Amino acid sequence: PPPSNVTVNCQNLQTTVSWDYSEHQPHTIFRVKTFGPNTVRSFEANTTDHHYDLSHFVWESQEHYQAFLCVSVTAIQGGKQSEDVRSKSFSFNMLNPVNIKCMLDFPPVDVLGTEMGASVRFQNPLKFYNELNRTITTDSELQYTVSSAAEFEGSCHVTEDNCKRDVTFPDGVEECVTLKGHLLVGRLGVNIITFKETEKFCSEKTVEGVIVLAVTLGSIFVVILIVAVVVILKVNAWTMNTVTPPTYLMNLEGADSQQRFCTISANPEKISPVSIFKPYESTKHLQTSNVGCDHDHPAQRRERFQWNPEAVGFMSGANGTDEDSADDSVQTECVSISSTEEEISPYDSPHFVTMDMGAGEMVTGYTGN
Repeated sequence: PPPSNVTVNCQNLQTTVSWDYSEHQPHTIFRVKTFGPNTVRSFEANTTDHHYDLSHFVWESQEHYQAFLCVSVTAIQGGKQSEDVRSKSFSFNMLNPVNIKCMLDFPPVDVLGTEMGASVRFQNPLKFYNELNRTITTDSELQYTVSSAAEFEGSCHVTEDNCKRDVTFPDGVEECVTLKGHLLVGRLGVNIITFKETEKFCSEKTVEGVIVLAVTLGSIFVVILIVAVVVILKVNAWTMNTVTPPTYLMNLEGADSQQRFCTISANPEKISPVSIFKPYESTKHLQTSNVGCDHDHPAQRRERFQWNPEAVGFMSGANGTDEDSADDSVQTECVSISSTEEEISPYDSPHFVTMDMGAGEMVTGYTGN
């Protein structure tokens, strides 16, 4: 059986032919043959693939890529062969009445902003494509059109390395252009190679403006992010570092008599867990294993007092023991405040003394009345 769907595809300089064939057939060789008018020699090759690259033949000479060309494919199995299946005609010459008119791509284009508009520049295709450079005649010329809000015609001779055209833009119009053109081959220009219309190319100053805007917005975002992070860290640090030491206030005597206020040491590691569960009722007998205040006897005799937790209204934690209370003893500063309505006697003046709490632990206290 013959191959089917023989198709020629030309993408810029690359020209290929492909076809379909049943995979259930035995080993098959395909003969690919390219032919044209009598002035163009034919080309023939064999392959087991279902496609073949014709670029080397097409761009072998100016006569080939400007000619009216066709491709035929034949299937060969052993000593038998199928009938030839031809493709549609193709050519790079736009003046030929062919089914497929192949075109080339423009070289990369630069659009440089100027005070009056923009300068459009690109490499001469006759220099950019070696296939054209080695086959083109010296009297060939490129003619092109730069399109924006208006159209600007330009030309570039084969001897020029680069092509340039200055254009202008009306106010408020995007500074972008597209290009299209064709190559006139020979003095009479009877053979024409067409270049496809390009994509949109914009002025570099327009692109730079977009880049500057993007960088500016990005910088502002980064600054805001950094400030927010710093504020959050500072707030967290302030919150974590703000520790208020516990202060316990006790009314040791009646409201109309002298009062003492004891402030527990601010070191949390030295504080035993205690709680107030009832007001203190008597101040004559104070007993404790942790806190002590010496008071002067009317006869100036120094006595050692201990607070009884049950008497003064303090209770150790659920897991506390006498040993814990002894090990976790804390220093207690006792302040004497006398009621302004009382008559102050010489014995009411506080006298600071150093007291031994036991086990060699010394504290500073004062004597009351």
